[in-house]
Amino acid sequence: MNLEVKGIVIKTVDYKDSDKIVTILTDTMGKISAKAQGARRKSSRLTAAVQPFTYCSFQLFEMNGKYKIDEADVITQFLMKDMDIVKIALASYFCEIAAMEMENETEDDSLLRLMLNSFYAIDNDLHTMQRIKSAFELKCSCFWGYAPRLTSDEALARENIAVSLEDGALSPRNIFKRGVLLSRNALSAVNYIVNADLKKMLSFKIEKDDEDMLSRFCEGYILDKIEYKPKTLGFYQSLEEI
Repeated sequence: MNLEVKGIVIKTVDYKDSDKIVTILTDTMGKISAKAQGARRKSSRLTAAVQPFTYCSFQLFEMNGKYKIDEADVITQFLMKDMDIVKIALASYFCEIAAMEMENETEDDSLLRLMLNSFYAIDNDLHTMQRIKSAFELKCSCFWGYAPRLTSDEALARENIAVSLEDGALSPRNIFKRGVLLSRNALSAVNYIVNADLKKMLSFKIEKDDEDMLSRFCEGYILDKIEYKPKTLGFYQSLEEI
């Protein structure tokens, strides 16, 4: 059966002498793996299309639940303008997160749109990397069915609010085994990201100290859901420290 999908390449693995197995985050089928036959040959018409961070229109052939890429037209290649290693490291972290199989995941195009918006923001320096990363992590958690609870009138009356990394519950006292303190402004940013449309998810004002708090919460929150620290995140953090 012949299929046409749009999607972004989030993972590639060399296969046999000249092929690649490509993981694609698609607009209609969620994540799929497809063989790109001969894609490692210099003369292959698929070589450019199966690079990470590449958004394409793919012509697929499906048989018995397995996919092969017949043709691919590149729509956008992200992060190719300046080859900034920090940007590439952050985008690689996003791809590793997106490639995970999560129990509550849906097959709509929400995660694809989040990836495209985040890559565009990185590529065009629309906001700080820290803000883009936080919004991506929190939106991913929401798409997986783990939107933070963010409810407690008593906690909201305080200047700094304890927030659980397990479920986003609030407390006037830090009673959580795994929790962080957020300022009111940082908590407001969390609430904004959770509820904002993807096109507007980065359109909030925040000071540097509050952005640092937001970053600690969003990173800790998603790591609690995936239960390990991705290697790409460690690499990105090592570059930030340089």
